[in-house]
Amino acid sequence: MKKEDIQLLIDFIDEKETSVINKDLDMNNLIRLCKNHSLLPILYKACQKYKVSLTEKQEVYLKKNYQVCLMREATQELEKQEILKTLSENKIKCMPLKGSILKFIYPSPELRTMCDLDILYDKSHHKKVKSILKTMGYKCDKISGKDDEFSKPPFMNVEMHKIMVDSGFEVIADYYDNIWEVVKPTSDNSMIYKMSNEDFYVHMIAHIARHYSVEGIGIRFVFDEWLYLKKYNDILNYNYIENELQKISLLKFEKNFKNMTIKWFTNQEMTQLEIDMTDYIFNSGTHGSLLNEQSINLAVGEGTKNFSKRKFKYFFKKIFPPFSYMKERNEILKKIPILLPFFYVQRLIVALFKKREIAINTITGIDKFNEEYSKKVVDLHEKSGI
Repeated sequence: MKKEDIQLLIDFIDEKETSVINKDLDMNNLIRLCKNHSLLPILYKACQKYKVSLTEKQEVYLKKNYQVCLMREATQELEKQEILKTLSENKIKCMPLKGSILKFIYPSPELRTMCDLDILYDKSHHKKVKSILKTMGYKCDKISGKDDEFSKPPFMNVEMHKIMVDSGFEVIADYYDNIWEVVKPTSDNSMIYKMSNEDFYVHMIAHIARHYSVEGIGIRFVFDEWLYLKKYNDILNYNYIENELQKISLLKFEKNFKNMTIKWFTNQEMTQLEIDMTDYIFNSGTHGSLLNEQSINLAVGEGTKNFSKRKFKYFFKKIFPPFSYMKERNEILKKIPILLPFFYVQRLIVALFKKREIAINTITGIDKFNEEYSKKVVDLHEKSGI
């Protein structure tokens, strides 16, 4: 599918009338695309607004999904407010991130779905935060150097961030090392913080670029960009933004991504680069694809020019990642590194029993990759500004 195939969604997000009529729509393919990109609630509301004809099966499927998204968003928002309130009462600095802020620039917040609720907190209170979340009924699923993951049925997955960006992106991670000196409290004496509109935009671009460079990004990131620009464009200090993006080497990427986004919504003719970026996005899914991630790794790493050997080394590293990777995701290894073999065994058990489908796709998918596609993806990244 291509950009023109989602014109119905573009028009709805932009809150304008649409020229799309029923006969122009391949609804089954559009539903599949929207499912892969977490856009089903937008499709459902767009069909309602523009009176798009649906089969009974399509109507039931989209309505049920929308109702689940509606309940999930309401639950996530209530839990977010309760977590922030409790952290604040315990004198712990905290700040909501990403989708929990962006959803309010959408026509309705449930349209911007979130898998996880992301909250940054003062990492010096690590043990206390873990205790607070457990008291609130959450189970701690994982502790790592970047964030701790918590869950609570039926909808809640919370990532409590100690840092803004993981160590795999050193330049950006260093840039956000002093984040608490940059952000401001939401009110006097409040422990709940927020970024300025400019700093939020810089972080949004950094987050998009991180996903784009690792496994690709979905259509929803483009919608985020457009709606943010539409709401704040007239008041943003672009001199400041450009200066900050220059510090993290993302100014070129931001300009390319912004220009592509604007052309999506204004129907201007796109350059070849913007067409290639669009194709990459359409083929990525909500948070990218395994194909993109592995192709990038195979193209740029593994210390050999032989592509077959790179495949083998990549596969081996997926099973036995380096210690630097393992200690970031299992903090106890920083104190007791001798436990590394135990965590390798645990990783294999999780892959076999809890993430079996992902593991199988990783193993069987390697043979699908070719050097030409890998080089094409890396070349696109360079031209995009990554």
